[in-house]
Amino acid sequence: MTDLLAAVAELQADPPKISKRARGQVGTREYKYATLDAIWAALEPWRHRHGIVWVCCPSKIDGFPVLAYRLIHVKTGDEITGHYPLTDAHGQALGADITYARRYALCAVLGLLADEDTDGRPIEPRQRTRTRTTGPDHEQLRNGTVEPTPEDRPAERGPTTADPWRDQPPGQLTQPPRKASKGQHGYIAQMFRDRGITDDDVRHGMLSQMLGREIKSQADLTMRDANVVIRQLQGGTDDS
Repeated sequence: MTDLLAAVAELQADPPKISKRARGQVGTREYKYATLDAIWAALEPWRHRHGIVWVCCPSKIDGFPVLAYRLIHVKTGDEITGHYPLTDAHGQALGADITYARRYALCAVLGLLADEDTDGRPIEPRQRTRTRTTGPDHEQLRNGTVEPTPEDRPAERGPTTADPWRDQPPGQLTQPPRKASKGQHGYIAQMFRDRGITDDDVRHGMLSQMLGREIKSQADLTMRDANVVIRQLQGGTDDS
C-alpha cells in the first residue's frame, strides 16, 4: 500500500465531522449539505499531517469541458488523478460549475459523505394523508343506493367550433408538449443553486445554450427540455 492510500485509509477509518449547514431542496425533498469551504476546513489537520495537496484545473477531453484533479502525497509523489465533467458554461456560471465539481470530486476521491441530513438518514418525501368521510350520504354513495332526483339530468353540451381532436385528419392527432413537472423545476433550480448561480439572466442564458433556442423563463421548459437540462447539468449528454 502506498503512503497516499494509507493516508486515505486512515481518513476513512476516522472521518472528520463536517458541518452541513447549507440547505437544498429537490421537489418536496429537503436536505442539508456541506459547502466546499466546510469540507476543506474539516480536512485541514489531515492534509497537514500527511502532506496532501489537492490540485484542480479546468481542461477539455475530446472537446468536452472537464475538471482535471490530482490528489498528491508531496513526500512520495503518489497521486490519484481523474476528470469530472463540466457544463459548457461561461463567466460566473463556469466558476460556480467548477466549485460544484471540486466539491463532488474531492468527496468522491476521499469517500466522504457530505450530502446527508444531520442524522445521516435520507429525508423521506412528504406523505399525503387521506381523510375518511362517514355518514348516511357517504354510505349511500359507497353502496350504490342513491336514488335519482328530478333535477338529475345529463349536462347539456352546446356546439363547439374548435375541437382539435375532431378536426384533425385520422392518424394525425397530436398533443401539445407536456410542461416540465414541479419536481423537475425544483431539481434544476437546486442544481443551479449548488453551483452558486442565482442570477436569472445567467440561468436563462445557460438554458438557451443547452436547448438551442431562447429561454426567457424556466417555466417555458417542457418535460423533454427538463430531462435534457438535467442530463447536461449532471455532466451527461443528450442521447434522445
